[in-house]
Amino acid sequence: MPRANKRVRVRGERNLYRAGEEYWAGATPPGGRQAQWENLGRVGIMEARRRRDEFVAAVRRREAVAAPTPAPRAVTVREVADRYLGECEQLVAAGVLSPRTLEVYVQALRRHFLPDYGERSITSISAEDLVQWHRTMQRRRAAKWTIRSRWTPVRGTLVYAARHRLIPGNPADLLTHRERPGPGESRVRFLDEDEMRALLAATPTRYVGAVATMMFTGLRVSEALGLVWADVDFKREQILVRHQMHRHGERGRLKSKGSTREVIMIPRLARILRQHAETTEWWRANDLVFTSTVGTSMTYRRLSEAVRRATADACLHGVSSHVLRHTFASILIYQGCDAMFVARQLGHTTPSTTWDTYVHLFNAARQTDRAREQLDAEFGDVLEDGVPEPAGAAPVGEGGGESTQPVSIQDRLTALKARGGLSGQDVAKLLDASEQTVSRWRTGKGEPQRTLAKRLAELEQLVDGVARTCRPHEARAAVFAIAAHRMGTPTRGRGRRRGGRSG
Repeated sequence: MPRANKRVRVRGERNLYRAGEEYWAGATPPGGRQAQWENLGRVGIMEARRRRDEFVAAVRRREAVAAPTPAPRAVTVREVADRYLGECEQLVAAGVLSPRTLEVYVQALRRHFLPDYGERSITSISAEDLVQWHRTMQRRRAAKWTIRSRWTPVRGTLVYAARHRLIPGNPADLLTHRERPGPGESRVRFLDEDEMRALLAATPTRYVGAVATMMFTGLRVSEALGLVWADVDFKREQILVRHQMHRHGERGRLKSKGSTREVIMIPRLARILRQHAETTEWWRANDLVFTSTVGTSMTYRRLSEAVRRATADACLHGVSSHVLRHTFASILIYQGCDAMFVARQLGHTTPSTTWDTYVHLFNAARQTDRAREQLDAEFGDVLEDGVPEPAGAAPVGEGGGESTQPVSIQDRLTALKARGGLSGQDVAKLLDASEQTVSRWRTGKGEPQRTLAKRLAELEQLVDGVARTCRPHEARAAVFAIAAHRMGTPTRGRGRRRGGRSG
């Protein structure tokens, strides 16, 4: 019986053979006796002839037939992640990225992404894989902020792969808004007066100075550990924040440019630090303020552990070192300090960050009173006209108290000009209204409707807070910086439509 798939010469063709469904080309080099063969594959007769001619020509020129080029080895996710982290290390060396941020990236990738996806080809990662990873993090009961911090280096790895053309596109861009890890809710915990006293009483003597400093200056743990005595200005009663202590015991640059600041120091805190300077062996200008027993850094872990034990001894719950920072912010806010001053004290880059974090605290009582007065001024007549007055009730102003006369819109615009330096054009832009609408208010030809009235009240409240610490020409810039975040980007089209109704 003939052997299966035996090469059989194609009738009418030279050097062309067929074995099953595959074509083969065979040729003997000049001066040689052994034929060379080439598998042409499962192609049509015309393509087989073309490949046969190329092969025969190469053999007759006595050229070595090149072996098929092997397919390039697939790059794994782990290899791309290592390259991405290597690039991040260069950013740390250049001072662009914080060393602590790099540590977070490394832990997130190597603990929560590479164990499941590291050995896979980078080209095999799809949007569905990223959605499943997100759901896995949720099933493990990770907090939203935690998942978001882990997502950042995962996305960075995919961006690196797309930029270096290891993948045709970034699958993370295909995720919908709900599928992407988002920020968690702001849960600001701060101490009241009794809790502050209890925490300080339960704190060991060695750590009282550090805990009191964080509680009444708002310094981060790393910033408090990075203080040297030259940063403590007893004469001006302020602390200069210039460096921070990294977790490896190296004193370096701060988290951001806005973190460089001068923080107020109350006299009683200054007294505690003076006593600490008198009892420590390391009191020179370049010595650390808070040290270990041998003069080195107290370390982040040791100070945080001391706070944790003190909170347990004081029977407090949900308290960490960062809660002390929130406590200082809440103290300033309840004392009536505006967002810009609090932002400078906390080292926030923009006041909007402070507002977003502590919006529920800013002037809570004053906002309540103002809202009550404005509601009564604008909508009180609805109750007065629509609800019949009980028989025998004394009219307002006759034994029932004096009526509150609402302030005219012209006077309110004048106050915004005097206190915040806001022109009519500025007010229109901040309220997302047209200039014609504000002009009608100023001339008494119109009144703001409910939507614009609400925004105007918010603007007045913001100007009142900023004007406490800023002059009018300075307050204008602060108002725009905060209002741009609170009220959104102005839309001229919407302003015209609202303006048409307000008249």
